[in-house]
Amino acid sequence: MAFVNKFVKIRNRKEFLIPGYNKTYTPTMWTIDDERDVILFTYFRGSEYLPNLYKFALVVNDEVFCYEMSRTVTDENIIWKGGFGSKDNNIQYTEEADELFKEALKVYGACGSPFEKLEDVDVIL
Repeated sequence: MAFVNKFVKIRNRKEFLIPGYNKTYTPTMWTIDDERDVILFTYFRGSEYLPNLYKFALVVNDEVFCYEMSRTVTDENIIWKGGFGSKDNNIQYTEEADELFKEALKVYGACGSPFEKLEDVDVIL
């Protein structure tokens, strides 16, 4: 099965402890691959000073990997650039986690909405 964007029903929501984030986070939209037990969600979306900064959590078999990315939207595509976020949890980042992240982020698109029309998405780590 491939990644899909979906709204999470209340009964299926989970709380996640994000490394370097001072509280648990309960996302309402996931980019998910049920078969591989992988979830991607945004836990921070920009600020007044950094409007294009996004922080993502990639959950692989209950291990949380964090990535900080900047988003650029052009007429032709969406470009995500960035890399690792907090490593407070001492989880070893692997090529497999990075590849899963890139694959999921391409489906996530611009905002992770199930209603979003998929565009050309580039991911640069």
